[in-house]
Amino acid sequence: MYACDHRYRRRPEFSLDPVIRQAGSTFAQLPPSAVDAAIARLRADPDSGAWHHRHSDLLGQQSMDYGYRLLIAGT
Repeated sequence: MYACDHRYRRRPEFSLDPVIRQAGSTFAQLPPSAVDAAIARLRADPDSGAWHHRHSDLLGQQSMDYGYRLLIAGT
């Protein structure tokens, strides 16, 4: 994810690893209480299949536009 946060869109359980979370800027910018709450929900999802059920549309996509753009200024 990461570690860029977009890489693990098909494998959200990787976000359960604190080392991976620390490598992603998304988690670093959030308050710890928000991260802890989200991780608690995500931790239950692999066993129940809830995440895959809610986001099944993402699993079938081969590509996704995350809005990243590279701007190069001319001189």
